[in-house]
Amino acid sequence: MFLLLTQNPNTRTSTRLIQEAELLQLEAKTLNPFQETISFNSSRAKFHGALNLLKEGTIGLHRSSGVSFDDFDLLFSENLILKGALIENNPKVLRSFRDKEKQALFFFEKKIPQIPTLSIRGAPLTSTLSEVDVVFYPYLKDDIFILKTNRGNRGLGVNIVRGKDSLFSFLETFWAIKDQRFVLQPYIHGADEFRVFLLGGECLGGVLKQQPQPFDFRKNSERLVSSPKYITSKNLPKEILEFSHKTFENSGAFYLGLDFLMTSEGPLIIEMNCSPGFEQFEKFSKINIAREIILKLKASLN
Repeated sequence: MFLLLTQNPNTRTSTRLIQEAELLQLEAKTLNPFQETISFNSSRAKFHGALNLLKEGTIGLHRSSGVSFDDFDLLFSENLILKGALIENNPKVLRSFRDKEKQALFFFEKKIPQIPTLSIRGAPLTSTLSEVDVVFYPYLKDDIFILKTNRGNRGLGVNIVRGKDSLFSFLETFWAIKDQRFVLQPYIHGADEFRVFLLGGECLGGVLKQQPQPFDFRKNSERLVSSPKYITSKNLPKEILEFSHKTFENSGAFYLGLDFLMTSEGPLIIEMNCSPGFEQFEKFSKINIAREIILKLKASLN
């Protein structure tokens, strides 16, 4: 059985995964963990619903992003694993990297160059406005900042802030509503942005993102006005390829999408995505990503 855990079964990525599982003659099911129930007692956890009849040799892909800050889906996957299913990415990996603050710490510990990142708690101080000049050197230009919620996908939760006066009002607002789950970064002008895909330790190549729609600065695939350019792994910038493998090897992940900026100072990792969509990548690379994922999952059982 192939099990797809997702809150949105209608995306192109979800459709492709189910399609390829069926072509491989696997029984395929889609489940939304946030529509399920688990009960616990001193000796066992019990599913209430379709998963009471979980089959031996079940493989699954976890494609819930956690943007609601509710990690019930990870609890759900952990219990599937206890019942013998193979679920990737493993919930432990997802728990480690869902928050952008945790990612920033990981990049720092593993010495992977990253966009300078500031986490803030407590009442904002005007002195912070001076500190950003130091923390974000040499990347801060024209006092333009990116403020990202700690969790998000498809560009949601990413805000551009122009000027320190606007920044200070943002900081005050988040502090006043008692929700400071965000990170602050400099907006870096004129740098090429790459998305690199890795599966089971292999780099499948990357895409060079193109110009976003007017009045939008985000380069998520659904926001672009022109098609991204596919780049084979051997043609990726050497440093980006090296840092991609280093990130993957230290993450414990099965499948990752990594975003990089190529700046005048060298490559900087933006973030890691543990449940990346692959519609655009599959289209332009001509690689059957859905089938590769399922085959590698099946191979992991043996």
